[in-house]
Amino acid sequence: MICNRLVLFIAVILLLLPMMVSCGQKDGSAQSEQSTANVPEKFVGVERQLVGKLFDMWSHKGHVASIDQAAAALGIGVTDSVRISLMRKFNENLNIHERLGRYRAGVFVLTNEEKHIAEYVIRQEKQNQEFPSLDQVATDLKLSAEHIKERLQFLSAIEMFFDLGGPDEYNKLGFSFGHKIGDFTFDLGIRQHIFVVDGGLPTNVGCAKEAFFVVATEFPNKRVEYRTYDPISLEAIDIVFNNDEITSIQPESAKLFEGGTCGTNNFFANEANARTYAATLPQFQNKEAPIFDPKVRFADTKAQAAKPK
Repeated sequence: MICNRLVLFIAVILLLLPMMVSCGQKDGSAQSEQSTANVPEKFVGVERQLVGKLFDMWSHKGHVASIDQAAAALGIGVTDSVRISLMRKFNENLNIHERLGRYRAGVFVLTNEEKHIAEYVIRQEKQNQEFPSLDQVATDLKLSAEHIKERLQFLSAIEMFFDLGGPDEYNKLGFSFGHKIGDFTFDLGIRQHIFVVDGGLPTNVGCAKEAFFVVATEFPNKRVEYRTYDPISLEAIDIVFNNDEITSIQPESAKLFEGGTCGTNNFFANEANARTYAATLPQFQNKEAPIFDPKVRFADTKAQAAKPK
């Protein structure tokens, strides 16, 4: 009996190990890269093309390209209905790729613009205890109200939001949170870490910590433009790497906070925002928050990447 329990315990640990390893580590065995994974037969036509391209893009450690980015790489268009179909199939088959099992489908179905819209609405509702109006969202995000409404209708179709049919005295937006919003905000969720390498097409990486590792290991001699957003203020943070060095940081006060999981490894516009965020995490209630200067942390990452395995 004891022997059987020991075998079962070891099996469970081996199964959960990939999820327990923190982001940005050098050990390639921490994730089962599936560059040669076969696309299941349930995906046909354009869906098969897109999933095949995603598998290829996900074969690189730290890369979490989305459906629209795969479509752009293929030079094809992708409709909302195709993305809805892929989301359903992904959710029904999370085991077809490590990335899906680790991050969940929403990370790959939403565009970065949709993530930004959703994060803005969620932040405003949390801060003010009410939803912003469409006009406010449009003005602050520099998009048309019609476009915001269209994207929120798509987010309602996948049950992240709920379409109320129009604004009323209790809800100026006309949309409320859907019952699956937790699935979309889990861990990395709607956080954005966007790479543009040598002026090419944008792609996504897993977190701020992994962004440094990806530059150091894959693009040391390239120009990489990296954009992310402060989770507290939603201020854009732009970092430029060139020939293995950080050549620009905007704002210059930006700091890196490493909370452990992908969703908590983020850049902040300043140290005060990083500390405000750290105070929301139980593990840092009585512990100094790990907040770093970006250039110092990148130098550490390069040194780690250069060590032999």
